[in-house]
Order: sequence, then structure tokens, then C-alpha cells
Amino acid sequence: MNETDQDDMYLKIEIGEKFFGYGSMIMVAIGLILNPLSFYIYSKPAFAKASAVVYLKALCVLDTLAIIQSLSFSIDSFGSDPKSMNVFTCKFFWYFSYFICASSACLEAFISIDRCLSVAFASRFKILSKKVFQYLMIFGLIIYNASLYLPIAIFYDIELQVSTN
Repeated sequence: MNETDQDDMYLKIEIGEKFFGYGSMIMVAIGLILNPLSFYIYSKPAFAKASAVVYLKALCVLDTLAIIQSLSFSIDSFGSDPKSMNVFTCKFFWYFSYFICASSACLEAFISIDRCLSVAFASRFKILSKKVFQYLMIFGLIIYNASLYLPIAIFYDIELQVSTN
């Protein structure tokens, strides 16, 4: 590999980093604007009788928390001194990132299954449209994911390296 090819490779990597860096920040900005807007729209009386509104409002909240967590983790890891973070903060960030993103994905899967069963078997699964059942399912999904990823917070080893200059 000659020097020109190597320079082209580094240029391509820099362009990719900028594209993904700016693209992800644009997606964060869009998510921080549209998720609360969606929650506000789903809270309107016109949507009160729709059976999926409880799930969609919970999804808006979980996605907003995931965006805030990823943004704070990115700022913390790139903008601050890593030695200023203690072990608890590192463990909490890792646990919360796994927990909140998995909860959002599980809720999306559950919404799809719920809608499929409600459309295909409308007369058999009337309990799916009851708000109490929906709140219990959301609570159950959050508890399940919180307990599933709890070993990360308990058993994950973090070694803080202190450099001596």
C-alpha cells in the first residue's frame, strides 16, 4: 500500500466519522422534538378511544429517555475527563443504556403482537384493549427488562486507570 492510498483511506474514514457524527446528532435533535410532540398528540381527546394509545405514549417516553441517555453518555464520554467518572456512574450508564433500549424494543414488539391479535381475533381478545391490562403489560415489560439487565450493574467489572504523568 503506497502513501497515496493510505491518505485516501484516512480521508474516507474522516468523512465517514463526520457523516455519522453529524447524522446521529441530527437524529437526536429530531427525536427530542418529535417524541414529546407525539406524546402531546396522543394525549388529545381525539385519540382517547384508540386502543393502542397507552402503548404509543409509553413508547414515546421510553424513546425520549433512550435519546437523552445516549446523548448524555456521548457528551460524558467525549466531552469530559474519563477519570472524573466513578465506577457507579459507569455502571449506571451501561445498565440504563441496555435496559432502556431493550424496553423500547420489547414494547414495539408487544405493540405489533397486540395489534395483530386484535385485528385477526377481535372478538376473542377483548382484554387487549383494556387500559388496565395495557398498563400492567408495560409495567411487566419494564420490570422484566430491569431485572434481566441487573447483572450488568452488579457483576460488571470496571477498572479505573489512573495515569501518572
